[in-house]
Amino acid sequence: MNNVKNLISNAKNSIRKNDFISAEEVLSSILRIEPNNTYAKKQIKKLKVDQTTNQKNFEQVFPLMVNLYQNLKFNDLEKYFKLYSDIFDHEARFHNLRGLYLKNINDYHLSQKSFERALEIDNKLFEAINNLGNLHFQFRFFNKAIDTYSSLIKLCPEYAGAYSNRSTAFLEIHMFEKALIDINRAISIEPNNFEYWYNKSSVHMLMNDFENSLSSINKSIELNPKNLRAYNNKSYIFEENGFLDEAYKYNEICIRAEPNNPKYLYNKGSILNRSGLLKEAEIAYLNCLKINPNHTQALWNLSNCQLLNGNYKDGFKNFELRKKMPFWKECKNDIPELESLNDLENKKILVYSEQGLGDTIQFSRLVNKLSSFNCSITFQVQKPLKDLLKLSSKIKIVSEVRFEDKFDFKIPLLSLPKFFLENEEFFVEPIQFKIDLKNDQKWRNNLPKDKFKIGICWEGNAEHKDDKRGIKFSRSFPLENLKFLKNISQVYVVSLQKGNNSEQININNLSSTISHLDHDFDNHSYAFYDSVSIIKNLDLVITCDTSIAHVAGSLGCEVWVPLKFVSDWRWLVKVNFTKWYPKMKLYRQKSLGNWDNVFKEIHNDLLIKVCSK
Repeated sequence: MNNVKNLISNAKNSIRKNDFISAEEVLSSILRIEPNNTYAKKQIKKLKVDQTTNQKNFEQVFPLMVNLYQNLKFNDLEKYFKLYSDIFDHEARFHNLRGLYLKNINDYHLSQKSFERALEIDNKLFEAINNLGNLHFQFRFFNKAIDTYSSLIKLCPEYAGAYSNRSTAFLEIHMFEKALIDINRAISIEPNNFEYWYNKSSVHMLMNDFENSLSSINKSIELNPKNLRAYNNKSYIFEENGFLDEAYKYNEICIRAEPNNPKYLYNKGSILNRSGLLKEAEIAYLNCLKINPNHTQALWNLSNCQLLNGNYKDGFKNFELRKKMPFWKECKNDIPELESLNDLENKKILVYSEQGLGDTIQFSRLVNKLSSFNCSITFQVQKPLKDLLKLSSKIKIVSEVRFEDKFDFKIPLLSLPKFFLENEEFFVEPIQFKIDLKNDQKWRNNLPKDKFKIGICWEGNAEHKDDKRGIKFSRSFPLENLKFLKNISQVYVVSLQKGNNSEQININNLSSTISHLDHDFDNHSYAFYDSVSIIKNLDLVITCDTSIAHVAGSLGCEVWVPLKFVSDWRWLVKVNFTKWYPKMKLYRQKSLGNWDNVFKEIHNDLLIKVCSK
């Protein structure tokens, strides 16, 4: 008897909550115990009527809610969710729509709960599974997204969209082969879906497969000639592969169709920048910023154009926008940033490195200048540079900042120039490296005295953004460009290249010309232990735009630097010299990716120099 009473109480509670499914289950349990229970019989009959009424109400109300969502009327939509949250609690589509609404207002956790509730009610609501995967993707939980799309594929193996979405998630974690398999599967199911061909083009692009990337985007355009995104992507494909005239042509199609689209204007600036048309690039970036003043990438690229043109005042000001870029890594967030050089006496300042080894070497000179303001400086540098700079500076050098260290201010290294813009006061002498005398003597004795001694370095870090973009944009150059060294008997050539470079020397038949140092070269407590000693005893260094150039420049060695068509901002344009390093000479490509003129000049200059010795 007590059991029936408890069940009746549970049934009433479920009805009060509009949980009709649970209520019906409890009422059925009562009737199994007491087949003639009047309350249970009456309520089951009433429930069926109420459920029918609620369903009718839902079918009337839900289309209105969908319309509000599609028209982005989220305030009105929210009122509907509050009004019907109890009444429609057992409608899977209601919770799915709520999840979409919450996803659009960037509420990850509540959106996830809504999709999960929809699937709890109807585990075959494929749309909700896909939306849950999209939610994970939007918030960059790519592995979760992949798992969700995979569960959808398992339930519905012919759902093309799930393969396409999973492909995009695989791309984000650089699993290119799996991404390609998935997008091909999507296309096999829906071969005339232009979006899938668009996505396939992106996969091939990231796999550095230019031909298939281009053919895929052409197929996407064929299926939907009005899709500007595809023309924009085609422009990007051409740009990344160095076909800048073609890139510009397709970018113009986009701009003519949507002249006020900041994305297309930004892309125009990028193409013009890479074409060496810096003034025109600046105009494109400024036009982009007129429409979208918060376009961080445009401001960042604008600063690089300005610096390249020697406009240091505006360039270094806009250069601060790097702090809003995805690559930026903040140091010690709880410390205020240094904004002025006033009243620095006895203040404790943290200066921290932020980019490559070469940047740290180049701009370390300004740390010394900052110390003249009677402040206490701790200079945080990359671990490989710690011991080298410790030997060469009176400033406190560390590779890690301890939690307990207290500072009044912090400043990233490449923000220091903005304090010394007047009369370009940042062009001070580079830091003077101190040499280990024993090591210096060792290398001096190992180098011939009767030869013109040259150190070479042809490759920078393979992970550098420029080198990853392919040979046309690479700051590195093929070693074969230095084959002319074989024919100059008066020279002794030593490789300053880090890593396993003997293979490249052998491939280019230069093993008898270039001395390949043993595996212990620079294998010490800091990155350039042997390099600084060797370079100090050389007559000339020929190196690509990498850290060796800065080491040689700081040591006061004569150094020649071959530069790509549009160089890094620090080397300006057109000039063959730099104020950063007085004994450095710059050699520039005259056309994109073409090193012929560069090494012809280097060859001629070297013959003159050697013959004059």
